[in-house]
Amino acid sequence: MEDKKIKILLITPYFKEPHRWMISAYKEAINFAKNGYETIVFTSRSKNTPKLVKKKNLKIYGYRDIFLKDPINFGIMPFMTFHLLNLIRKEKPTHIIISKHMFYTSLCMFPLKLMRKKVTVMVDTFPGQNWLSKSKIVNFVLKIYSRTIGKSILKLANKVIIFHEDLINLAKSMKLNYKVIHNGVDLEKYESAKLPEDIIKKDDEIIITYTGRLESIKNYPDIIEVAKKITPKNKNITFLFAGDITGKEDEIKKVETDQIKFLGYRKDIPSLLKISDIFILASSNEGLPNSLMEAMAAKCACISTNVGGVKSLIKENENGLLFEIHNLQELEEKINYLVKNKETRINLGLSAHKKIKEEFNWEKIVKEIIKEIK
Repeated sequence: MEDKKIKILLITPYFKEPHRWMISAYKEAINFAKNGYETIVFTSRSKNTPKLVKKKNLKIYGYRDIFLKDPINFGIMPFMTFHLLNLIRKEKPTHIIISKHMFYTSLCMFPLKLMRKKVTVMVDTFPGQNWLSKSKIVNFVLKIYSRTIGKSILKLANKVIIFHEDLINLAKSMKLNYKVIHNGVDLEKYESAKLPEDIIKKDDEIIITYTGRLESIKNYPDIIEVAKKITPKNKNITFLFAGDITGKEDEIKKVETDQIKFLGYRKDIPSLLKISDIFILASSNEGLPNSLMEAMAAKCACISTNVGGVKSLIKENENGLLFEIHNLQELEEKINYLVKNKETRINLGLSAHKKIKEEFNWEKIVKEIIKEIK
């Protein structure tokens, strides 16, 4: 079979909506299509999201689900197997990929194996083992799930693609047929980004940015607390938070100032990062964080907690800075250090950009994935 005759079915819990997204799956689908592979996406959708979106080499089929909000962040799709089987009959994919193994859509593995389909699973974390929620109840469920259903899904996979090296030991302990392939960044998008139309940066202004969902696991309140301490002493510093604020309006009103701004959901993240000097990721758990990779691609000096796949991205004092989870004093000290040392700030951003360019190139990644799923 010629490569370009490959037709990929990508099963993902979410795709890209303002309040929830699976950005790794989104990027995989976009880049498969961009490289000439016909790609079908099977995913859940909210009420106002179209049932079918068609683009060149790409079709996105969305089915309504019941979504349990933060801190659970889990969707359940009624009649999922029925929808899946109908889609397979209609589109006749040659290769099937399940994105993640902790969500409801990963249960598609069982009917697919009954149909004797070859299935690849792509994961950036092993929930209940190296990824834990803020909720004790959710953690209990995750631990049970990971040792039963989750493990079965991974063992049934013909291949498990893990996104970063921090997962290798767990993959080995479960005796999985695995391969490490990093996720990537569309570097050109960040190199050619235009300045945002609604934000004008002052000459002496230093912009510190967080992009991502405003969820408990992301620890964005930690960044707010540090911002509240830093901004009164530094009138040239502005903190920007880009992420859907639905349901958090009252919380935001209490902390928003001229120097601490909440922008809501943004479609122009490359433009926003282009004017940013420093980027912060304060999460308790991460896979291979796309928001951090994007900030590195945009030449931001990055400060992050040392969790999950961050180890594959940031090396302390070489292309970024690291701090301990919830250590607000350490985070404040590292921000102040970068604010006062412009040359270090610039050099860290340049080194971060180089890391992404050399190791997280999508053209190379697509070729590696196609090789593994054949």
